[in-house]
Amino acid sequence: MIQEIAQIDVKPGMEAEFEKGVAAATPLFKRAKGCHALRLTKSIEKPSRYRLVIDWETVEAHTVGFRER
Repeated sequence: MIQEIAQIDVKPGMEAEFEKGVAAATPLFKRAKGCHALRLTKSIEKPSRYRLVIDWETVEAHTVGFRER
């Protein structure tokens, strides 16, 4: 199991729209072979900063199976 961690800074005032977009994309990730979980967390100190954490079975599940589709 590996984790992909992306830190994403959203334009201030666009947080709700970003969260809605991630919610809409979540089923696509979860259907991907080798994807075990996806979590979005919001920074307390900087409300426009997020961390997206995706658990993959293998690096290849993400780099080949997901990205190349």
